[in-house]
Amino acid sequence: MRYDVYRDHVQKLDQAGDLVPDLPPSFVKLLGKSSILNMRASFHAGLTPQHRRIRSKVMRALAPAQVLQHRGGMQQVSRRLLEDLASASQSGSAPFEPIAKSFAMSISARLIVGEELSGEFLPEMESCFADILAGVLSPPVDLGRFSTFGRAMQARRKLLPLVKKMMAHPAVSRTALGELLLAGEEGEPLTLEEIVDTVVTLLLAGQTTTKDALVQLLVDLHKHPEEVQLIRAESEQDFGSIEQDSHTLRVIKESLRLTPPVSAFRRACPDRAVSLGEAGVVPAGCSMAPLLKDLDDRSWNPARWATLPLDHLLVFGGNQPHSCVGRHLALLELQIFVRELCGTYSFNVLEAEAQSMMGLKCWKDGLPVCLERL
Repeated sequence: MRYDVYRDHVQKLDQAGDLVPDLPPSFVKLLGKSSILNMRASFHAGLTPQHRRIRSKVMRALAPAQVLQHRGGMQQVSRRLLEDLASASQSGSAPFEPIAKSFAMSISARLIVGEELSGEFLPEMESCFADILAGVLSPPVDLGRFSTFGRAMQARRKLLPLVKKMMAHPAVSRTALGELLLAGEEGEPLTLEEIVDTVVTLLLAGQTTTKDALVQLLVDLHKHPEEVQLIRAESEQDFGSIEQDSHTLRVIKESLRLTPPVSAFRRACPDRAVSLGEAGVVPAGCSMAPLLKDLDDRSWNPARWATLPLDHLLVFGGNQPHSCVGRHLALLELQIFVRELCGTYSFNVLEAEAQSMMGLKCWKDGLPVCLERL
């Protein structure tokens, strides 16, 4: 359904906790029952205490001030990966998708376990997550190592001892994982099960959004080269705040508006039918999928973000209880990477042909590009 139909007829039910997430069975199983994406949610205190407790701790761990502390590390990772890409493309071209994937995974790991621990645990986390991601949209048939979903479940079980090791490390107190271990106004520290489910959720959300958004952003910059010079002029600017107005941020928001990495979220109302006004009625228990893509204006115009309100960026879920807790992290990652790219390199996308693999968007030959240092 269009987002305005959701806003006018369904959003109040979502905010009241009457709707439940409606995700594929394999997705639900791999995220875990304590994932905030699998729980009924509500803006009203007392109705969904576990969801509110976990979500509030995650939001504290990913608050703007916490995320900004990692901008130096993000810049270092960006520079290293872009240098690797430039070197690899000297023979003609190199795929950009693996670079975007490595960037998203490295930053997610740094936020969760910190820079000190990410070097020690990152290879194993990447290995586990690759199997988990492959199983997310596969048939939920667990045949151990003989099925994609079975291998994903095995990888998920490997995360339990890995998280225990990270929790026992003294450096964890300065990480997002450390925030989850603290008691506070939101309640007791998260249990081990809640922490594992939250780690899987953060890795999955960070990978499937930032990676796809970064690749699409490169394609959009290739289509609109006039934006590169304007971003290049801002490449040395620091960040007073993550959502401080800049041309870089306007371009990112315009790319997300036109091609959101997650184009819809699925809900169901198990107890009763939902009226959509003139659009009809959704029977009880049936899926509803509010679209996050702007269907009214498909023109490219970053200048619109000089006046549009922040909550117009529906890619992060709009005003509903499952709005993206990683909003600030994603926006900072994208700004840092694209400024480093435009400020240091000239680039050319050789072929931009979107494809689909297991229902997930990908690009032919990994989106071949050529980079040259300015």
